[in-house]
Amino acid sequence: MINIKKKIIFSIILFILLLTLTAWAKQLFFIKVNQEKLRIEPNGRAIATLPKNTQVEIIGSTDKWIKVKVEGWISKESISNDLPDDKDEKIISPGFVYRAIKLRGNNGRINISGKLTNQTGKDYQLTTFIIRLYNNSGSPIGTSYIHINNFANNQTKPFNVTTAGYLSQVDDYSIEFEGGI
Repeated sequence: MINIKKKIIFSIILFILLLTLTAWAKQLFFIKVNQEKLRIEPNGRAIATLPKNTQVEIIGSTDKWIKVKVEGWISKESISNDLPDDKDEKIISPGFVYRAIKLRGNNGRINISGKLTNQTGKDYQLTTFIIRLYNNSGSPIGTSYIHINNFANNQTKPFNVTTAGYLSQVDDYSIEFEGGI
């Protein structure tokens, strides 16, 4: 009788163990076409090209798309948690110019810095600008305000603001003049 109980308990433990291992098993597949674009989201911007026979792990799916995880190695020197500097000057009505915009990401926060120049022909005691961050489909994903005190005509001032979010989700940004006195 004790021997039968041991066999039943052993069988139950083995069944649970096999069930758990099956649930934890990775779903590994290989790219079968010559090249496949890895996209940030279904129908989204391509972020890499995977050659034929690249091993991928399936981590999710929709009707027509599979979310994959790719493992590999790259040089440490080739990565940064900063987006490239925006070297272009852009004019904001009524005559402000922004440049040297830098976005840096760290632990769910995005730091935005740059320079604004007042070319409005007017001195301001206080100015307010709004910066909006957008994902690759153009949807806003973050907002922050820039406040600059004592902003004289032809003066350039740096700014530095932080908003919640992940830099990897940011595809574009805009800065607009909200008002001033």
